[in-house]
Amino acid sequence: MLGQIIERVSGQRYAEFLKEKIFDPLGMKETLVLDERKHSGHRLALAYRKRNGRWEEITYSSENYEYGDGGVESTGNDLFKWDRALDTGKLVRRAALDLAFTPGRITNGKLFETHFFEYPSAYGFGWFVSSEHDTVVIEHGGDWSGYRTHIIRVPSRQVTAIVLTNSSNNDVARIAHRIIEIAGN
Repeated sequence: MLGQIIERVSGQRYAEFLKEKIFDPLGMKETLVLDERKHSGHRLALAYRKRNGRWEEITYSSENYEYGDGGVESTGNDLFKWDRALDTGKLVRRAALDLAFTPGRITNGKLFETHFFEYPSAYGFGWFVSSEHDTVVIEHGGDWSGYRTHIIRVPSRQVTAIVLTNSSNNDVARIAHRIIEIAGN
């Protein structure tokens, strides 16, 4: 629905809106929204899974062209630009970012708590918020048809880990947490 709302309000296709408002201003030249159109010139990684000890390609899915909650193809370098833009206010205002990084509360005032992968977290607006070793950790992951991603931000240390894979068999959350742990030493 997010994609449709953006298209109706802006009068643009969702992909063009994100390109014009986010990707181009941030210099994210290797990022696009996959939709039903053919995209030439982009080097897209194929997706794989391991089944019965053998790797098989699983890139194509009819659901690949649903967008609004995902469908963004990017690189580590471009996502680093996006991450830096969060801290500089180029992407969203600081007040909006602070709200996104604040755990939500349910009607009785308790935190909206969940487990993100194996890590206990509270959920903000789009981010899982937790504490590790008395330090606030903000993270989110994604997966789709053989692709896995995870981003962890530790604002107090100005450390971010971004993990992207094209295999459905990787534990990207554990890898990202290990990177953050190593960066802290």
